[in-house]
Amino acid sequence: MRDTIVWIGTGDERQQVRLVEVLYGNTWRRFLTNELDPEQLPARYLVALYYRRWTIERAYASIKRLLGLAYFWCGSQNAVELQLWSTWIVYTVLIDLCDEVAGLLKLPFERISVEMVFRSIYYYIKAIERGDDRSLPEYLADRCIDLGVVKRKRKNEASVFESWPLTIASNP
Repeated sequence: MRDTIVWIGTGDERQQVRLVEVLYGNTWRRFLTNELDPEQLPARYLVALYYRRWTIERAYASIKRLLGLAYFWCGSQNAVELQLWSTWIVYTVLIDLCDEVAGLLKLPFERISVEMVFRSIYYYIKAIERGDDRSLPEYLADRCIDLGVVKRKRKNEASVFESWPLTIASNP
């Protein structure tokens, strides 16, 4: 890892920024910040924050694609607000469910497929109708393989981000 102060821009627009570089496999990943003080923002924390910032983008993509928020049912402001709020509430419950399944399986949250958890609710309802008395998180954890709830690890998936999770990133 390298942590340096560099100049960007030219002329009057020239400014100092902090460049943090991390070797990931054979590739250097570079992160810029205007926080120059490593005491205020340790390099490990900066890397973890960059990784986590995409969580918001993934949330919007899931809500639009999976929960159908790409289209509004009605054009009135009240209807749009109701649809937005209700969809975000469903998404929040879904994320909590994924987190609980991850906890039961002792896996990081990132290994749980939000889409497959959502799609597996149908199978849980059918299991309840057949007399299954497990809770939804237990059912998903028990059947995680055949329901596809756990994402398969890709080649070279172990990354700097897994070794530096956000919760411990501030520890140097």
